[in-house]
Amino acid sequence: MRLSLSAAVPFVLAMMLAGCTEPNAKAPSNASATASAAAAKTAAPKVSLASIPMIAAPEATIEADPIQEGGIQVSGELAEMCSLHVSASKQHFGTNDDSLQPAERDMLVQLASCLSDGRLRERGLELVGRADPRGESEYNMVLGEKRAARVAGYLEGAGVGRTRMKLTSRGELDASGKDDAGWQEDRRVDIALSPVN
Repeated sequence: MRLSLSAAVPFVLAMMLAGCTEPNAKAPSNASATASAAAAKTAAPKVSLASIPMIAAPEATIEADPIQEGGIQVSGELAEMCSLHVSASKQHFGTNDDSLQPAERDMLVQLASCLSDGRLRERGLELVGRADPRGESEYNMVLGEKRAARVAGYLEGAGVGRTRMKLTSRGELDASGKDDAGWQEDRRVDIALSPVN
């Protein structure tokens, strides 16, 4: 019989605590059992669970869900670290548009404050502009760049140095919308913390 490591450790510990050293040992007769028990008491040291080091299971990392304010989606990690509050505005970027709505600007002010005066003042951001799949691929790539640049410009005006922001565009590459509601979700800028070097 094969046991996994996680099943074998408790089994071996139970056998040690019971005074048994072989997993397949047969029960001794009464006369030899008494002699064996007496010998075991004097020969084997007592083992307690407290003396056995326990191996902790690795902690699972749970990624927080991103939050979205209109056409700006912020990673869950960044949203938690900055305690961002959103109104859950559904007004996204318009077709062929890169202008920001009031709710989006409000959230960007919160984010800028966290990056300028808060705990993330040494960290950088990655901004990824996106577009829906309609239109030419090249045009959508440029439109994604414009949207990311618009968000970066607003953050810069609110106190975040431009050198702390890396801008890219995915255009329509990851778009998944099939109708107006889906295309609206595709028109956005994703913001996340840059990896620590």
